[in-house]
Amino acid sequence: MPKRNRLPRLTNRGRELVSYVLNTVAFDTHGDDAELETMAKQFGTTAGRLRPTLRSLAAQGWITIEGRSAEFVYPTVEAIRAMNPNIDQAEAAKVVRKLHRK
Repeated sequence: MPKRNRLPRLTNRGRELVSYVLNTVAFDTHGDDAELETMAKQFGTTAGRLRPTLRSLAAQGWITIEGRSAEFVYPTVEAIRAMNPNIDQAEAAKVVRKLHRK
C-alpha cells in the first residue's frame, strides 16, 4: 500500500471550507458552488476575507485554487482520501481530473 501524505489538522473554519468543497463534489454542484465569490456569499463574507484562509489551506495541501477572473477551489487527492479513507489514490485522482474538465 502506498504511503499516505499526512495533511495538517484543520481549524474549525478550515474544516467548514474543505467540507463545503468536498460536498460540492459529492453533490455534483462543484461547477456552480466552488467559485470563490459564490463560496464567500455562502459563508456570509467577502471574497477578500475568504481568500487568505483558502490560500492557507492550499499551502497546507488541502485544496488548490485556479483561475484568474473566476477563481475556483478544488480539493486535492490527499484531501479526498483524508475525508474518505476507503477511496484509493487512483480513484481520488480520477475525481480531481474530472472536476478540472468541467
